Amino acid sequence: MKPEAVHGDWWEVDTMMGIMCYPGDYFTREDMNTQHPGIKEECITYHEDKWGARMSASGYLDATDWTLHDSRRSAMQYLRETYDDDLGD
Repeated sequence: MKPEAVHGDWWEVDTMMGIMCYPGDYFTREDMNTQHPGIKEECITYHEDKWGARMSASGYLDATDWTLHDSRRSAMQYLRETYDDDLGD
């Protein structure tokens, strides 16, 4: 798997199964309500100017969940600390 850090706007949804993050370019608030039916409005937050980080592979759905960070450096540091064995250093 390879590290991936993407800058932009993000949706963050606090679900019963944990925090889920989605790129803001691809989804609308209506999409969030559809993907997470019955979730309270206060559990859905839109963030501007954040870095999303995950590990991904070339296959379909071969990726970890996104996490949000204030800087690219913070995003990459998180990936190194969390997935050190998968980085292939």
